Amino acid sequence: MTKTILLATVATLASTAAFAEVTYVGGNYDFGYNQFDDDAGDLTVVTGDLTYDFEYAIDAWTLGAQLNGYSLGLGTDGDIDETMTAAALTVYGAYAVTNDWTVVAGIEGVDVEGENETFYRVGAEYALNNYTFGAGVYTYDAGSDDETVPYVFADYKDGGYAATFAIAQYDETVLVNVDSAFDMGTYAGGLELMYMDDDGDSIYTLTGFGDYALNDQYTIGLEAEYGEIFDMASTSRIALVGGYDFTDTVSAKVSLGQARYEAGNDDVTAGTLGFMIDYEFGAPSVTTFDAVPSVTEYVGEFALNLGAL
Repeated sequence: MTKTILLATVATLASTAAFAEVTYVGGNYDFGYNQFDDDAGDLTVVTGDLTYDFEYAIDAWTLGAQLNGYSLGLGTDGDIDETMTAAALTVYGAYAVTNDWTVVAGIEGVDVEGENETFYRVGAEYALNNYTFGAGVYTYDAGSDDETVPYVFADYKDGGYAATFAIAQYDETVLVNVDSAFDMGTYAGGLELMYMDDDGDSIYTLTGFGDYALNDQYTIGLEAEYGEIFDMASTSRIALVGGYDFTDTVSAKVSLGQARYEAGNDDVTAGTLGFMIDYEFGAPSVTTFDAVPSVTEYVGEFALNLGAL
């Protein structure tokens, strides 16, 4: 039922878009292939990560939708025997009360391996020069009671520089997201931390990249990732990356590298191959849904980056 309501809402938004100004369309698809060489046999891991964002404005209103999808395939010797998937569809609305204050609300339908859940989010944003500050809550059905998760965030954008800090908490679990990036034309780079602490037990991923522009279309660079899972295992990856800009708004990257997984007496390495395509038209006017990742995004990213890399 939730999925039907969400799809109907998106269809309504799309039909109304002809009478509104489309302000932002963006997204990417990230594919990864990993071949682990182990004494017990060659483990093949295939990952997929899809995002899509859409916004349009009607006077003081901004309406939008986000789609996030994750897939993880496991097998041996190149054959995939088991696949796990997660997907989330969010529709939201924002109203500019003043030039500085905006109130936001959204509903997110989540499907993880056939299990459905619905999250509701309400909050507010305050813009001050290059900064945006926000706070709010999202709720979901946790069995006999509704669980309420408060969050706060701060976001900074100035030309080619951007940074975000967000924190949310429910029960004994704390979720933190820190993201920073810069683009100076010839040089670009970024660093992101996704961290979860569950009553003293932590899991996190730290990812970074650096790019150098050879000319207006081609770039070369490095990507690096490191993560730990409840002090029981660690993963790392480093890759050489080549990029091509089809236009100012559409680009693609190919990566080739090596990943490592350590847990107890296990220490295995993998050759990695990745492909990503990215597109972005305009700029999002609502900060909340980018600055504060949903629970689905945390689960998806941890599964892809730590469960396999």
